[in-house]
Amino acid sequence: MRPTRIVLPALLVALLSGCGGNTPTATTDDKGGKVDKGSPVAAPKDVDAGKKFAADFLAAVRDKKAAADQFTAEFKPVFSDNPAAELTFLAGDVGADDVTAAGGSDGAVFAMGKNKAGTRTLLRAVKVGADWKADWLSVGPKGVGSAVLTGDNAPAQFAAQAFLDAVAHKKFAQAAALTSPAAKTKYGESVISKTFDLGTFGDTLGKLLPSPQAYTVTGASAGTVTVEVTAGGAKKTATIKTVKGTRPGEWLVDSVEVK
Repeated sequence: MRPTRIVLPALLVALLSGCGGNTPTATTDDKGGKVDKGSPVAAPKDVDAGKKFAADFLAAVRDKKAAADQFTAEFKPVFSDNPAAELTFLAGDVGADDVTAAGGSDGAVFAMGKNKAGTRTLLRAVKVGADWKADWLSVGPKGVGSAVLTGDNAPAQFAAQAFLDAVAHKKFAQAAALTSPAAKTKYGESVISKTFDLGTFGDTLGKLLPSPQAYTVTGASAGTVTVEVTAGGAKKTATIKTVKGTRPGEWLVDSVEVK
């Protein structure tokens, strides 16, 4: 006996309306006029799940149990040529205690963890398919024991502080990955080839921010972050302007002014 097939009326209507292969994109009133219903509501921020991933991942790094496949494909080569070895190297420095997190409007999560030595770690987490992945990981220098990640300013604050981490550790390839195309040209264009040169980029940043030992975010608004930087024994104010990148959670340093 052939099984009976039941199609709910609402589903049948949906199927019939899609027979032409085109999904309706406009809402109409009873006279056929278009009605603007506004943009779709964004999905709720999954901060709790992202924070749990961040706490678990940082603990795994500390315990030498983290795996390189927990990084996004974009960040893995930026992190290191040998991610597994670098993760092992960071085990003694990573901050995995008192993990706090802020959620971005596009679903990314920005987290900070601390360790008993007073050093903090920054981690950006994004969802790739059904899985959370680490899209940035940086450990601050010993003079930096905390970070500021607040509300809507968290993505820009994260970018500015991660950028300073990279400069402090002279990881200029990572710093370059956190800068916009315009900033790469401004700070890294070779006078000979007129193309980006990592050596030129590192030299420029080294002069602009000579060996920063400590830094604290003092303000943030509309993508611009102000930071008090201690460099060369003197305190200076760095104004770091950031712009939205192309990937979830990605904000890029567009310019740096130091006074």
